[in-house]
Amino acid sequence: MAGPSIGAELRRRAAHIEDQIDLLQSHIATLQAEGKAVQEQLAAIVYPILTLPNDITSEIFLQYSDDYPTTSCSPLILARVCSSWRQVALSTHGIWAHFACGRRFSCSPAYAHHRDPFVPLSGRLAFWISRAGKLPLHIRIKLPGAELPECTKILEILGAYAEQWGSLEIISDGPILFPLQIQGPLPCLTDLKLWTHSPFYGATMFPTLHDASLLRQVHLWNIDLNNYETVLPWSQITTLHLDSIDLAQALDILSQTENLETLVSHLDVDPDEPITSPPHILARLHTLTVGFADSCTIFPHITLPVLRKLQLSSPTEDSALEIESLIGRSSCSPTTLILAECKDTSATTACLSVISVIPTIQKLEVAACAFKSTALAEFFDRIHDDPSFLPALTSLDINNCETRIELSPLVRMLKKRREIGGVTAQLTSFVISFEQEWYDDYYSEMDVKKLNSTMQRAIDKLDELRAGGLKLDMRSSFKWFHEFVDSKVIEEISAVS
Repeated sequence: MAGPSIGAELRRRAAHIEDQIDLLQSHIATLQAEGKAVQEQLAAIVYPILTLPNDITSEIFLQYSDDYPTTSCSPLILARVCSSWRQVALSTHGIWAHFACGRRFSCSPAYAHHRDPFVPLSGRLAFWISRAGKLPLHIRIKLPGAELPECTKILEILGAYAEQWGSLEIISDGPILFPLQIQGPLPCLTDLKLWTHSPFYGATMFPTLHDASLLRQVHLWNIDLNNYETVLPWSQITTLHLDSIDLAQALDILSQTENLETLVSHLDVDPDEPITSPPHILARLHTLTVGFADSCTIFPHITLPVLRKLQLSSPTEDSALEIESLIGRSSCSPTTLILAECKDTSATTACLSVISVIPTIQKLEVAACAFKSTALAEFFDRIHDDPSFLPALTSLDINNCETRIELSPLVRMLKKRREIGGVTAQLTSFVISFEQEWYDDYYSEMDVKKLNSTMQRAIDKLDELRAGGLKLDMRSSFKWFHEFVDSKVIEEISAVS
């Protein structure tokens, strides 16, 4: 009898244990459900962004990508910490429509392996733009080397997506050699930039663009045009940058750009053979920027009847003569003049000479890096004394100033040009900014707050001109601590009545 009784007792105890296990599991499930609900409520309070719908998260990523298209801190890096974000990022085509990687740019690709040195650039490019769907692609890329197989792979990938090119910038140490011709139209391309280290390594072979109806901006830097294989729709280009290109080759291009509106020209030296052809008439060109080497090179070869804005770097005395001839030949009336990179003492005289031959200037900007205090004072005095000098001037901007400003001639000039009438325009805006530098040991020991307060009280005495309507900006944050600002400046400003 003992055997059956023991068996029954064991079965009873086993059933009781199973019941307890079921009860505990039910309790655990209840606690897990409650815990999940609490965590969701907590996440909504502490990290509300994690509870956003996917479409809203996608829009945030797109906005970030538009604002910072080349930053290495893209939403895709953030997406690594949250699987749901990663899935949203990977499925949002607009994030992948921009690719920027190269020596001149920060590296944009930010997927999981973007820091892996064993992942080649071609692999990163293919991974990136394959996720852009059918959106226009905006690509800036530095090729690893013209002769390397990796370079050929990159160009092949780019060629495969040519139909989606929106803007394309390629930088290379050697010639850019596309292995295949691009077939079909390029309906999205608006901006093309080609940069090479030197044209002496060979001619660039870029596909002939038979149908790129939206292309309006082209930038060529150091491209070998002697054996230029590329055919671009020059007649539809409105903005053109020509850098480090022979003058004769540049003029050949300009002869085909009848709709050009903006030209930036940094040409090489004059060609070996003289150019005897008449100047090209660019009937729609309103903005011209010329660089250091060709400040006089291109002027005799172009006629610009609607020129409005002119920018020169490092002007010379010869620049003034060529500009005067250009204006006379073109019968144009430039209203904006920008003089940049004035870094030697001879530039001061050259700037004044250039200004003198353009009486129609309304807005003048001068980078007065090399101007001495006496030269600026003479400039202010001339504007004050001679109504025929800059008679149309309404806005004067002096930037990157590296000298002490004598306030007396400046204030006299401002007051005179505010009161002047008749055929001379009234000055409406004056801005001066100083070269900004880090504080050195000497200025770190100064009582900055006290100095700032003193200068502020002195500047406030110019409020009479402000009250009269003059836009006056002399409050650049670092300028008063520059080495050229001394106690004499404070005294002069304080003496202004």
